[in-house]
Amino acid sequence: MLRRLAAAAAALLAVLLWASASFAACTPTTTPNTSGVTANSQLELLELICGGGSYAHIASNTTTTVKSGAGVLQSITINTKGASANVATVYDNTAGSGTVIAVIDTTAGVVSLPFNVNFSTGLTIVTATGTAPDITVAYK
Repeated sequence: MLRRLAAAAAALLAVLLWASASFAACTPTTTPNTSGVTANSQLELLELICGGGSYAHIASNTTTTVKSGAGVLQSITINTKGASANVATVYDNTAGSGTVIAVIDTTAGVVSLPFNVNFSTGLTIVTATGTAPDITVAYK
């Protein structure tokens, strides 16, 4: 049991040393060779701490194809609320139709909505009706 604990501590130390070099610039450096810790999990840790991903800013009533292809919808932030029954409909598609991920009442208030959901075809947001909101979409 003591050997297992020592091995786990050594692996953790290697990851921490790697992380300290990588986190300084939020870019991965050479991945250490550690037992039981995959390169993928190390990169996920780096991404979790440093952030990562892209964003789209939408400030009018329009159809916006945010991303073509598979990805992850991280969050939608309503920076300035819409008015007069405005909604934002989120689709897993490259067009404003198909599989609906969410329908958001943008008139409810300024809020950040975490999603962290996968989409497979694309990410399209349609803002419609009334006064447009100002929203930011975070995605990977």
